[in-house]
Amino acid sequence: MPCDILCHFLLVLYLSWHSQQMCRDPPNPANTYSNACATFVEKKGLERALRNCNEAIRLDPKHAIAHYNRGRVYAANHEHDRAIADYSRAIDLNPRFAWAYANRGASYGDKGELDRAIADHSKAIELDPTLAAAYRNRGSILIIKKNYDRAIGPREGHCPQSEICGRTLRPWSRVPS
Repeated sequence: MPCDILCHFLLVLYLSWHSQQMCRDPPNPANTYSNACATFVEKKGLERALRNCNEAIRLDPKHAIAHYNRGRVYAANHEHDRAIADYSRAIDLNPRFAWAYANRGASYGDKGELDRAIADHSKAIELDPTLAAAYRNRGSILIIKKNYDRAIGPREGHCPQSEICGRTLRPWSRVPS
């Protein structure tokens, strides 16, 4: 019985605190549309994804992830100029958005703008040294350019950025919302 009263009291206390937080920081409705956009991109429902991204951006034009997700839609449709524009907008809104640099680099690579692609993948690596896809994509482009030594990267016993050696790389995955 005393536990029931205490549990009830704690629940009421939590709900009171939670409702105060919601009033202070209401949720951003653009997040719902941006998340739906990302889901439809993954499921190849690109028309629905684009509608959701457009709505997220209409609700919150400064929503970096919504611009990023719309860039993913355009890239999946091989509309790389539009993808690059959205990735660039995401970067303008959040200059530390490593995923946006990596995806913009991929779109530059698909367009054949290899030096710009390398620069973006390098920036993504600088911002997130565990982003495996940026290393892979940059290495692939360097091989295309026949820059084999740089494509191989740090070798055992040689690591110019010793603070990143030994870290576990994260595989490519969807950006968290």
